[in-house]
Amino acid sequence: MNSKKLQIAIVTGGTSAEVEIALKGADVVIKHLDKDRFETFKINIGEKLWTVDHDERKLPIDKNDFSFIVDHKRVDFDCAFVIIHGKPAENGKIQAYFDLVGLPYTCSGVFASSISYNKEACKAFLKDMPVKLAKSITVNANNDLASMNLNLSFPVFVKPNQEGSSYGISRVKVKEDISKAVQQALKYDDQVMIEEAIAGREITCGLMTLNGEVITLPLTEIISAKEFFDYEAKYEGASNEITPAEISSELSDECKRISIEIYKKLMCKGIVRIDYILKDEDFYLLEVNSIPGLSEASIVPQQAKAQGISLEELFAIQIEECLSQNYQQTTI
Repeated sequence: MNSKKLQIAIVTGGTSAEVEIALKGADVVIKHLDKDRFETFKINIGEKLWTVDHDERKLPIDKNDFSFIVDHKRVDFDCAFVIIHGKPAENGKIQAYFDLVGLPYTCSGVFASSISYNKEACKAFLKDMPVKLAKSITVNANNDLASMNLNLSFPVFVKPNQEGSSYGISRVKVKEDISKAVQQALKYDDQVMIEEAIAGREITCGLMTLNGEVITLPLTEIISAKEFFDYEAKYEGASNEITPAEISSELSDECKRISIEIYKKLMCKGIVRIDYILKDEDFYLLEVNSIPGLSEASIVPQQAKAQGISLEELFAIQIEECLSQNYQQTTI
């Protein structure tokens, strides 16, 4: 990199229930990026209005080219560091826009993001991978749940087909409670997945690219103080996260191998976190998080720290990889 500071758009906010989580993560990225190398601009993506925070002002982003005007001068960006959870990034829509305007970005492209955000589609796409998948069905508001033969073993998880951070998710023990749980999930998406609960240990694997190669970080085991790893457990301290996970080296290697295969199959880019349930010797896929949390207390930063990678290094690597020729050629 040359001596000129790179202009980095920290793209955050979004239109899902996870806005506040994204905004907090963006502040962490801005705090830890090397100010001698990067000039950062916080961009808030709203439903209609996109703005940049500049000198205690909120200036409009020109959607024609993702620039803004300040003091009669146009400011362009070298890279978009995307820290939006949910829509419009984890479903791939803003990446499609960035592809159109020619702006490199730090996360997975349209294909990987849209597939991984849709739980049903992701399971279908990965069905031939060497990982087990819990039995599930997908329903919507038109289904008569009372008369349906679910053909699932209870307990089950009922969750929005496209949403994150455990919003709208319920653990249901008997069929009589399914309808109420589905109505709750329908507040967040028009499709709802009903999936058999797998009893086991929750293990998560962080991955990213480094010098064009996919690498894994130390695994984490999540032990929730709640019935499952819900919003409170994730963001309000109601869980114990052990990094590295206390499992055998053989199981650890197997989890990392599976995760790399999934990452490559989906053509992911940047930081990704893949969650599993470990039952006996088998890994069951929970979900692929194409833009995981990046606060100091989030899981991937904990894993990076265990690997000896600081937040400053972790975030800088994402920009360096984003701007590399190899990364741009393979992002879809």
